[in-house]
Amino acid sequence: MKNLLFLSSFLAMFASSCEFNKNDTVMCTEIFAMVGVEIEGIPLDSFYTIDVSRGQKIYHTDYQYENWYPVATDMLLERLKNSQDEFLFIGSVSGNEVIREKYIIGADQCHIFKVSGPEKIEL
Repeated sequence: MKNLLFLSSFLAMFASSCEFNKNDTVMCTEIFAMVGVEIEGIPLDSFYTIDVSRGQKIYHTDYQYENWYPVATDMLLERLKNSQDEFLFIGSVSGNEVIREKYIIGADQCHIFKVSGPEKIEL
């Protein structure tokens, strides 16, 4: 739980990561932003995100941490810049789909952010 609080605090810094100066130049932090979900109960055997409008599966297995699973990362920034779109987080246990949750992910000029979707799921 302590690690989750640290991670949540760390991710909260992204909310103010873009600043505009007098010349309308965007100055962004170099932090790599992620949106994720905490899964309580049974750990997932596999998970991925579906980009609904493109029908593509996105795998973020390098960013999983204990019971925290990534839904989206700044790897989507160029695609989502100054817009938002729908994504589905899919999780499986023993080959059976146990999670199918809708997320709306947006991005400003610097980082992605969650518009809607659960922060925690109990299995």
